[in-house]
Amino acid sequence: MYYLYIDESGTDDDYLDQYYNVIKNRSKFFTLGGIIVSPVTRQILNKHFSSIIKRYFQGITLPVNFKLHYYDLRECKYPFDQLHKGERLHVADQMFNGIKLTKSYLVSITIDKGEHCNKYITPVNPTGYTLYLILEHFQYFLEEQEDIGLAIFERYNGKMRQMVERVHKWLESTRSFPRLTNFENIVRNVKNGDPAREPLLQYADFFAYAVWKRSESSGTKTRRWDEIKHKYYNLDHLYQTKRGNVEI
Repeated sequence: MYYLYIDESGTDDDYLDQYYNVIKNRSKFFTLGGIIVSPVTRQILNKHFSSIIKRYFQGITLPVNFKLHYYDLRECKYPFDQLHKGERLHVADQMFNGIKLTKSYLVSITIDKGEHCNKYITPVNPTGYTLYLILEHFQYFLEEQEDIGLAIFERYNGKMRQMVERVHKWLESTRSFPRLTNFENIVRNVKNGDPAREPLLQYADFFAYAVWKRSESSGTKTRRWDEIKHKYYNLDHLYQTKRGNVEI
């Protein structure tokens, strides 16, 4: 059994208005990032996460359902403002070390919403689209491992699930959309994950932000990407449809 923990970075709403003008405060890119782990690696990272909380947040009153969110850490929001600058950097380093130093595999899908809006008269929702593609890559991985897997996605509540199912149904009914594989090795539906109970979702948050920042900065912000890119599944595959990092 393998687990795919998924989180997003960027916003999945429209980047351009009906007149093709950029909408203020909307991100051009949307990224869905996933970390694939075995039960053993899952246990190791859960313990690693607990050690980070114990080391850096001892004595600090944490909010209910606290999430170690990379954006909030970078913006020095509470409770991260209770840490010194060096400590905040060390927290980020420890989270990325957890990804780098364990037997985990990365997959990500990044969509350029500007291009997406220009290309299609009625663009599909970026979350629904990228989730379909990331599940395809999880399926490729599981086929190679000859194993089964379960996908967990933060905030995958009933409303989100209904929207995604509509998008997937539409994609599968469209002749121009290539169906490259099925999802037969993925057990059950995508599970709604709570990051307070599933620390791996918080590692996925850090990973997804690093990938998104690389695109949003036009390739100038790549330090974290460079640290973890060797963990990608099929990063340099001959065919783009099977690469672990897809940019569309």
